[in-house]
Amino acid sequence: EHNLAQQLYVSERSWKAVTDAKEAMVAIVNMASESLGESSPGIALSKSIIEVCIQQGAIPTQDAIQIIKLEARAILH
Repeated sequence: EHNLAQQLYVSERSWKAVTDAKEAMVAIVNMASESLGESSPGIALSKSIIEVCIQQGAIPTQDAIQIIKLEARAILH
C-alpha cells in the first residue's frame, strides 16, 4: 500500500478502522456500479453510491474519522 508509512502515526485500532472503512467503501462502490451500465456517466455512479450509503444507514468512513479524532485529541491534550 502506498500509505504504509501512515501506520506509524496511528494505533492498531485506528489503522484497522481505516482499512475496514476502505474495504467497506470499495464494497459500496462495487454494489453501486452493479446497477449501472458501462457507459453510465460518473454522476450516475455518485448518485448510486449515495443511495447505497443511505440504504445502509451509514458512511463507513465516518466511524474511522471519529476514532482517529478521538485518538488525536488524547495525544494532543
